[in-house]
This record gives sequence, structure tokens and C-alpha cells, in this order.
Amino acid sequence: MNEISIIVPVYSIQETYLRRCIESIIHQSFSSLDILLIDDGSPDNCGNICDEYAKQDNRIRVVHQTNQGVSVARNVGINHAKGDWIMFVDADDWLDKKVCEEIFNKANEHKPDILNFGYKIFNENDNFIENKTYGDSRYITFSTPKQKRQLLERVLHVNMSLSPLNLSVPWGKLIKRQFLIEHELIYIPNLVRMQDMIFCLYLYQNAETVHYIDYPGYYYNKNNHSACAKYNSNSVAVFEDVLSNMFNFLEMYYPDYNDRYLCLGIGYLSIMECFRLQVFHDKSRLSFIQQYREVRKILNNPLFHKIIQNTTIGFLKNNRKLYFLIYCKFSFIITTLFRIKIR
Repeated sequence: MNEISIIVPVYSIQETYLRRCIESIIHQSFSSLDILLIDDGSPDNCGNICDEYAKQDNRIRVVHQTNQGVSVARNVGINHAKGDWIMFVDADDWLDKKVCEEIFNKANEHKPDILNFGYKIFNENDNFIENKTYGDSRYITFSTPKQKRQLLERVLHVNMSLSPLNLSVPWGKLIKRQFLIEHELIYIPNLVRMQDMIFCLYLYQNAETVHYIDYPGYYYNKNNHSACAKYNSNSVAVFEDVLSNMFNFLEMYYPDYNDRYLCLGIGYLSIMECFRLQVFHDKSRLSFIQQYREVRKILNNPLFHKIIQNTTIGFLKNNRKLYFLIYCKFSFIITTLFRIKIR
């Protein structure tokens, strides 16, 4: 029986990265794997590479589909999965050789809905940057309402006390497949950014038991050329989508006035991303006056204005000074500071 289903969405990945990823999976010390490579209509040789490995290893299944985005690819993987547990791996990342063995043994022993584990960060030249663990081999159980709120606050970037846990991404987790099925947890197909964060909100909200093992088994490739850094003239609409979905979640589970602070971390981050990717990106080629007007327009956008209205003093005290300028809507100063920084 396949104990762990590993889902890898594949789209236009550098060949050396893709091969490294697949080989790190097939050479795991734990062999009871169901490996799903979801070729999301990649226009290059990625689909052929997936088929090549499938011929070599009968644990690999390849799904070819027209390009529909990473969210749909992950949903397809969930639907095809056969294992008791599900793990997501990005195609430009890779795994420690013993990670599946380590996390499966812990998950099988304690039976949590979600088992998180640590990770290491490498740059695009494979140079080690940072180890994201506590460094003491601890094992943590999150089961009380207070602990669940801490998890959600960490996903929403309003409480960083659980750092180095990275809870707003799909990787670095072993998830009970039956738990996903029972709660009908899937990715929202049309979200372009922060789809992982929205998925993880519902994931942790519905989980009864969440555990963490201090084992750095996931190797994250910090690639500065990713889609998250590219110019997007439509960033405002993209992040309006993100905030609408976040507010839907909060209104469903945390409608109380005292919970309004939960929207602030992602809200302010979304505003900053609109500035970075649309207004002040080096490909935008806007004049100072045009940038100033765009900043004012963003700050007066109804959804972003709602974030600013919900701002608490405590949040401003614990965050970067630029957030205070956003809160005060000091558009001229914001424009000036961004132009100085990017130069």
C-alpha cells in the first residue's frame, strides 16, 4: 500500500531543478510512495521528463493537462492521490533523503491531521542560506483553541511567535488525506497570488490536531526570478481577490469586532505588494507624479481602505514604520521613500 502521496505540480521548471526534485523523491529511504507529477501544460520538455521517470519507476503517475494554474494542478493531485497521507512538493525544491521516513513514523505514531516539519533555504546556486528549525529536535502538539488561534495568526502574519514555522505554504507538511476529503478542502482555482495562504487558513481552521517535528527535511530553493517578483500592471485586482477571500474566511469563522486585527498582516502585505509589483517596479516606467497618484488610488481602494480602518495601535507598534505611513495615507512620503530605495 502507498502510505504517502507526494504531489508535484510541474510547469516550465528548469530541467536540472525538476530532475533534482524527482530524484530526491524516488531515492527516499521510505519506499511506500505514490508519486504524482502534474504536468500543467508545460510548453517545454518538462512533460517528457516526467514521462521518462514514470517509465523507470512504477510508483510515479503523470497527469498531463492544459495549463490551468498551480491551484488546479494541486487539486488534481489530491483527487488522484491514493496514500493515507499527502505531501506537496514544488518542482524547483527537493527533499532530504530520510524525510519521508522520519515524518511518516511520527505521523503514524501520533495520528495528527497535519504534521509540520522544518526546512532549509538555499539560493538558486544551491548555496545554503539558513536552517529553519528550532534546532533542538523538539516535538510540538497544537490542540487547544488558544493554540489553534496561534496557528491562524501565524498563517495571517499577525503573530510571528511560532517562527520558524512557515504555515502559509503547502510544503513542509504531511496532511491526512481523509481529513482533506471529510472537510472538502481544496485550492480556490482562480486565485493568482496567496492561494497557498487561503488554503492553509481553512486547513488549520478545520484541523483538530496539528503537530510539528523539528526535522529540516524540505529544501527550499529561494529563486529571485520567481513569479512573485515579476512586474504586474494588474496587481491591484490580483490582491483584491486575495483580500476578498480572506475576508470571506474571517466573516465565516471570526466575525467578532475584537478579531478585526486578523486581517492586518496580509492586508498591509497586499498593499506593499501592489506598490512593489505595479507602481515602483523598474518596468513600470512611471514618473514621480504618476506614481504618487497610483499610491493615492491604492490607499483609497475600498478593500485596502477597509484594512486601514481596522488597524490597531498594537499592530503598528510591532511592525515596520512604513505601515504607519500607509495608515496615515502619507502618499507623497511613501512615493519618495520607494523611489529612493529602488535607486
